[in-house]
Amino acid sequence: MALIHNAPLPDHLQVRPETVVADELFDAIPKKLKIRALSEYTHIFTQYAGRSYSYHLLGVDHAVFCHPHSQAFFPWLTPDQFYTYPIEYKFHSGHRHGCSGQDVPLLLPNILGDCNPYKEWGPCWAIPPYREFYSKNNPLRETKKPIIVLNNKYQVEWKHNPHNYFPPWFLDQFGKNFTEKYEIWYIRYNGGTGYHDDVAAKDYADYRIAKKFNFTTIYDLIEETGLPYNVVQMYMLAKAKYIVTVNAGNAVLSSFFGEEVWQYHRGGDRDLSGYAGAQIHQNGSWINLFNKNNAVYSTSNLEHLLIILKHNWIQKEKPFVLNETSPRYRGIGFKKRFGFKSGFRKRGVYLNGGKMEEQPRED
Repeated sequence: MALIHNAPLPDHLQVRPETVVADELFDAIPKKLKIRALSEYTHIFTQYAGRSYSYHLLGVDHAVFCHPHSQAFFPWLTPDQFYTYPIEYKFHSGHRHGCSGQDVPLLLPNILGDCNPYKEWGPCWAIPPYREFYSKNNPLRETKKPIIVLNNKYQVEWKHNPHNYFPPWFLDQFGKNFTEKYEIWYIRYNGGTGYHDDVAAKDYADYRIAKKFNFTTIYDLIEETGLPYNVVQMYMLAKAKYIVTVNAGNAVLSSFFGEEVWQYHRGGDRDLSGYAGAQIHQNGSWINLFNKNNAVYSTSNLEHLLIILKHNWIQKEKPFVLNETSPRYRGIGFKKRFGFKSGFRKRGVYLNGGKMEEQPRED
């Protein structure tokens, strides 16, 4: 990994606009072909990682300029191909798109829409095989039971209080229902090194519940292995049989792994939930294409999700599935089996019928 400035940033850079700083750091990279990946992690996992991996497959020498501690998302790069900026300098939320300056248009409407990036860029974009990379020589502990990874977040979103996260009651119910047959591994950044974002994490009851049910947390595995946060995160996801994740970057990254992935987007006020209504967070989205060996589903109702997961992963009676060619659930007797209507339409996608409404429980 190469650091553009090993010493603290000089005063003339600290006071200048972020776009100018990004330009100067980017221009200092001694590579002819460079990818500037300073956007949100959702776009890093989708656009930039795929662009870089395609160049890798084609044998094209290039460099990636990305956030600190992000080299884990580009495991095919050699140290002289990955560049970052000093950790003390932050690209603040709301400015990341403005300073990203990528080598192709951001394609924001399409990335959030129902498209396959390969259709936009063809051979200049390839699916990063994260699961294969991080399954080889995985240093994490072996388990006697299959692993479910809970991939959570709890941080300021869209300049408001945390919105999309697993509330304590859900984590408690998950522990009560799934720990007998599964190892539960838990991911949520709550401070420490090896991770970088422009939004600080906040504390709540999740790690106390994790301790109550003896979840293996990412911090447990960091202590065991001595590896940095993002590297351990990738190894944890590679070990997972099933993944339950909150939306946005967590869900996009999770979709590369596991056999079955469920993403939760809380819904509610669209101004607070950001892209909660975007197609990328709905069933039938193109993120389902990232791993040919899994299926990615979406819901905004955690009570319904618990019912379905118990049916699929514990009772294992005629698992809930979506038709291979359509997001519409084609099965018979859904309401009889689960006690509520599926709510799936051909494009739509919420288990509660597509309504953007608040969760009934927050305790």
